[in-house]
Amino acid sequence: MAGPLPRVLSRWVLVLLGGQLALGLSYTVAELGELPHYHDSNAYFELARVLRVDAHRGIAYPAFLAAADRLGGAPSFLRVIDNEHPDAPCTAPDGIALVQLLQLLLCAGAFVYWLRSQAAISPSASSLRWVGSLAVASLLLVDPLVAHFALSIMPDALAMAASLVFCGALARIALGGRRPTRDGAWLFLAFSAASLLRPEKKYVLLCVAAASAAVWLWIARRGLHTFARLPARLAFAAGLVALGLAASVTTERLVFSDYGRPGQGSIMLHARVIFPHLGDVFGALPADVQRRFTESDVAFYDKHVLNPGPVMERVSGGNAAEAEQLTDQMARAAWDQRGPAIVFDTVKDGIENTLPTVGFYPRMLTLEALDVHGYRALSRSDMLPWTHERMTEHHPRLAHASLALSGVVFALLAAAALARWRRESRQAPEALTTALLPWIPAIAFALANGAAFALHADAVSPRYTIATHVMGLSAVYASALATARPGRP
Repeated sequence: MAGPLPRVLSRWVLVLLGGQLALGLSYTVAELGELPHYHDSNAYFELARVLRVDAHRGIAYPAFLAAADRLGGAPSFLRVIDNEHPDAPCTAPDGIALVQLLQLLLCAGAFVYWLRSQAAISPSASSLRWVGSLAVASLLLVDPLVAHFALSIMPDALAMAASLVFCGALARIALGGRRPTRDGAWLFLAFSAASLLRPEKKYVLLCVAAASAAVWLWIARRGLHTFARLPARLAFAAGLVALGLAASVTTERLVFSDYGRPGQGSIMLHARVIFPHLGDVFGALPADVQRRFTESDVAFYDKHVLNPGPVMERVSGGNAAEAEQLTDQMARAAWDQRGPAIVFDTVKDGIENTLPTVGFYPRMLTLEALDVHGYRALSRSDMLPWTHERMTEHHPRLAHASLALSGVVFALLAAAALARWRRESRQAPEALTTALLPWIPAIAFALANGAAFALHADAVSPRYTIATHVMGLSAVYASALATARPGRP
């Protein structure tokens, strides 16, 4: 196994990490009490007032906001976003700061649990096990992308935290953790919380549990690793997942309210199959369908992935049955005419969603170089410009500096980590295989989550892959700290 770096190199690694920690902390502290102006935040404020949701949003985040609002006292922060005047000061900064601090605290706890579960700190660096875990957790918490979503009034940071805890608890149970009852409780709570924060997470985490169990059983049958009572442990985990699924589905039914939004299937057809191909296939549509659309409708539909909804509302006159019939006709034409392109785009987005950090920084550099209009010419559906605008709206210099440094640090440390893992795989392949066992749920999550959002829409958004981003960063930072102990002279 690789030993510590020479003293000079280890100091440079620690200086880079220290600089990123200081800059990220400055950005995080400066953003406390500020409110990123996401339109979704208004929807969650409204849902927090009525505590009723449809199939598109979970009840856990509105309930969390309602509890925090009551805890914070007057004035209420549930009516503070002014999207028409985003420069207007937040009218309840103390309440917003309370939510932000709670979200940061929950994320920090999830990071520590995840790191300890995954044995992210090298076993050979025993002195770094707890200190290193806390150091990596701190770096993760102030990463500019992570900090931004933890400071936003949206459920993504908490869904990320629950997903990490679920993957960590599953690994602990399967690989013989010393406290299966405690880890089982975390598994159940994490699955339920993730499912009720973002409804699609129940399907993603079900895939994670099934795929992880299959891989561990395959490894055991091949004799590549000896597990203690693996079938019984997996059965225990499966029962808890089933219980969490029942709890989340029951809760969803109790708080369901039909707000008239199209179903997920219709949204997926528009956002993944028809967009951005309506203009290309318009001539293949039946004449009666063509007559419903103006040229501006078609141009607007294909301009951005969020535009199909308003267009369909207009051309169907708000009639859900007519909208569904039109959607089916448009989707068949798009698939017949542009099927290979749709498949290619779906696979491409799936790969990028599975490795989000690798794509995030090059996209960010491209956006900085081309500005929004130039970037939109390359990507009509990418959500990065909107995220970037929200990240930099209050403290742009700090945000840009933190993003730039995090990109440099990630590139350098990722290259070093890959070289180290490649060297270790040659020197001790069995030890590396053992070290990878706790990471199987994380790998399964990256694949399942990436596929879920690639199938959902022709779009790449940092908010949907934030948990995978954290998983990759944690591996890179842990590898850097494990090898950055000063070498002996």
